[in-house]
Amino acid sequence: MSSIILAIGASIFKTFSTLSEKQVLVRTEPAAFTASASLVIAFVSLPLLYFVDYSHIGNYALAMTALCAAFSTVSAFSSAYVLKHLDISESATLFALSPIVITFLAVVFLGEQLATIQFVGIGISCIGIFILEGHRHSAKQEAHITPLGSNPSHIEIPLKHSTKSVLYVALLVSLICFSSSAVLDRYIVHHLGVDPLLFLIIVQFFILLCFLIIDIFSRRGGAVESFDAQILKKRSFWAHIFFVVIHRIFHMFAVQGMGAGLLHAIKQSSVVFTTILGGKLFVEKHMVRRTIACVCVVLGVLLAII
Repeated sequence: MSSIILAIGASIFKTFSTLSEKQVLVRTEPAAFTASASLVIAFVSLPLLYFVDYSHIGNYALAMTALCAAFSTVSAFSSAYVLKHLDISESATLFALSPIVITFLAVVFLGEQLATIQFVGIGISCIGIFILEGHRHSAKQEAHITPLGSNPSHIEIPLKHSTKSVLYVALLVSLICFSSSAVLDRYIVHHLGVDPLLFLIIVQFFILLCFLIIDIFSRRGGAVESFDAQILKKRSFWAHIFFVVIHRIFHMFAVQGMGAGLLHAIKQSSVVFTTILGGKLFVEKHMVRRTIACVCVVLGVLLAII
């Protein structure tokens, strides 16, 4: 019962962390946001070292944690890029497909078999994606992102075909990397017996190291610096930091006491809330169609992973 409560808590905080992330990304570049967030979260997590158990950490566990951090870094950047350029009611539904990707990874790497009900679930999710993406009014994307607390502006901005292709590639990369890191989370905590809080801290510092390496090479190439001190002045940024840290703590303790499939099934409720609340807060259009699509995808995911 406690694990279920933790999973529900993780779902709630995941919703608010996504909404606050979208608010920051309205006027911030994805690279600067993800790098700055990783820096702050790493140091905010330091006090948790007082409560951790160091007895089950070794070189192999550290290597797996570093690999997990690499996947998480790529996933964080690509998902931020998608979240910035797509309506949150659309991107949240697309990101809900991650458990299905996890299911396919389990089939490929763990030799698991797909049951009939899982094929049905995947089919229903595909129908949801068709509803979401298959009926557009024109080749233009209706982009009218409105920051919280400001007046809505309905400005039509065309989305080039090349840009749209890049978004879907970034989405696919994010789904694969996020799913890979989720499988490694479960493996490191459940099978290797690493303390959840210790894993959370170490993986965050590995993520920070990845962004530091990216920042060094980007400066050499004459690109814009990854870390942006101006982000630290945004209240929505600190709200995101709070929600994401609490979400990760709830998630790590929940994954210790239940199967990954059940945990991800419970957390799918956050997708519906994110779609509906995000659509209202950012004044997005086509909410009826997007909500129906979201429900189809979540229902399909539940059938596929339970």
